[in-house]
Amino acid sequence: MNVFLLILFKKTFFSKIVLIPAMSRWQDQEMVFSNQDQGFIALCSIILICILIGTSIEAWMIWKLEPNEEKSSYQKFFLNFGLHNNTKRLFDTTPPPNGNDHISCLDGIRFISMTWVVLGHVLMQVQSELPTNSVPTLFKKFESFWFQPIDNALPSVDTFFLLSGLLVCYLMLKELDKTKGWINWPIMYLHRYLRLTGIYAFILFFMVSLWEHLGIGPGHSNRLEVENCRKVAWQNLLYINNFFPGVYTEDKGDEYPCMGETWYLANDMQFFVVAPIIVYLIWKIKNIGLVVAGLLALLSALVPAGLTYKNGWGAQSGLEGVVPESEIEKDYFNWNYIKPWCRFSPYIVGILLGYLLHITKKKPLKMHRVVAIWGWLIAFGTGFAVIYGLNIPKRYFEGEPLSEAANIIYGGFHR
Repeated sequence: MNVFLLILFKKTFFSKIVLIPAMSRWQDQEMVFSNQDQGFIALCSIILICILIGTSIEAWMIWKLEPNEEKSSYQKFFLNFGLHNNTKRLFDTTPPPNGNDHISCLDGIRFISMTWVVLGHVLMQVQSELPTNSVPTLFKKFESFWFQPIDNALPSVDTFFLLSGLLVCYLMLKELDKTKGWINWPIMYLHRYLRLTGIYAFILFFMVSLWEHLGIGPGHSNRLEVENCRKVAWQNLLYINNFFPGVYTEDKGDEYPCMGETWYLANDMQFFVVAPIIVYLIWKIKNIGLVVAGLLALLSALVPAGLTYKNGWGAQSGLEGVVPESEIEKDYFNWNYIKPWCRFSPYIVGILLGYLLHITKKKPLKMHRVVAIWGWLIAFGTGFAVIYGLNIPKRYFEGEPLSEAANIIYGGFHR
């Protein structure tokens, strides 16, 4: 079967039109599939067969009009791959059975945050590939008041850390109340690892196999990333890749990471290792737990502030993407932007918010209207300062950089 698929893959129209041109730098060489390529195709073949079997079982049950009949163990296994049930789950908008535990507003926050993240990354990609004659047009966009949230989109990622901390705390406190404080710690951590690592490992496997065959164009550098992933993918699978800047390449003269964007997953897993301990401490000894959480949040703000002062970084040194990359900017990214001790504060804020939602679930918090108004004003003011505080047009285009004190305060506390 695998040999047949390999032959089919090499001889198909797709292979001739997409893959072979992508290998233009080896135009006179025949495409050769490595052992990794064959292994990935074999894995995809197995998954495809499972999907076909699962979908066939679904179709048979629907045809027999007996979807609720007793299923054998092998049927249950293959039904996990069925297209019908999985499509229904994917597009299901029905709230969970226990509606009180579903925080519906988080769905809207996720959508806004994802849109914000995508817009910010699209801008960075456009800037890196932009022709020189288009730069003035882009700079005019930067001067727009409404464009600042897109240009300063870096805090958008922290909203996901906050949501993650909120849900970990909220759901764990509910479980602790239910079990009177008993938690199966090894199973909890194992479940988290397996839940994240399955699809992650699949994508990594794709990266070290077929990915290098699918690129085309002078700006395509995926071969370097493939080679480096083959060397350091174990760091990604252990979720420690944010502690390693990457593999040095002589031709690029740069440290090239394996799936550099997965620094987020590494941080999130590292936070999850610590978060249940904090949550348990809050449940067991509330005052001490809250103090520990507050101190960790403060420490996570002071560390980047201290690093900003020590290294002379800007508030977000070079990461606005409007100046050429430099050694200072790489240092900022490797030793500040992707490190857990500089990212923990929004996660801790999420934990504290999850605790607040938990204690007010049964006893709603009554707040005086004046207090509520002031709370909203402070929240909007803080958000406005984070997004517009850099004043990027004046900082970069009118030669008015922020003061050292402003850089330190913003660099440490904007998250």
